[in-house]
Amino acid sequence: MLAVLSAKQFFDHEVFELIKPLRFERGQIYCLAGPNGCGKTTLLELMAHIQRGETEMVLDGHLLGFRDHRYCSGLTYVSLHDPLPDIVVDAYLADQHFKANHLIRNMQQKFIGKLSTGERQLLRLLPIFQYADFVLIDEPFNGLDKKFVTIIRKQLQALANNGATVIYASHILNPDDQEVACDQCIQIHSL
Repeated sequence: MLAVLSAKQFFDHEVFELIKPLRFERGQIYCLAGPNGCGKTTLLELMAHIQRGETEMVLDGHLLGFRDHRYCSGLTYVSLHDPLPDIVVDAYLADQHFKANHLIRNMQQKFIGKLSTGERQLLRLLPIFQYADFVLIDEPFNGLDKKFVTIIRKQLQALANNGATVIYASHILNPDDQEVACDQCIQIHSL
């Protein structure tokens, strides 16, 4: 079990504070839902150790330090940021060993910066087609058509079925929405 007991982020003022501890069980899918600007991305970046705030996390009863190997070695984090826009998709994939290259076959000779929103999103999501213990994803369904929403949902479920903890952020606030496929929807509110 992964627990986030506290999380705060400051810049020139406090921009995010987790009000109550969160617990994430293995083999489950969690959605962090809330309006734009409420701190979903900040929380994911704190959990992924991309940002260094005041964060207290526990994994299977052990307090985690920043970039703790026990946690980070099994972590996949997919951010909202595009990969390098001025390289061709094939070049980006050359160092990657993704099992889902067939999903992007029609775009491999294009520059990433020239891809549509949905194509860039799909390229961004390729890392989830490899197993990880913890999968954190920022807005996985943005820009995807119904076909690819279904493919991504099935892959998230496959990860969970294999024991991964999947946590994703979404601005979609209705847990009954077809895009929100999760075991638990956690509402994140603005400060």
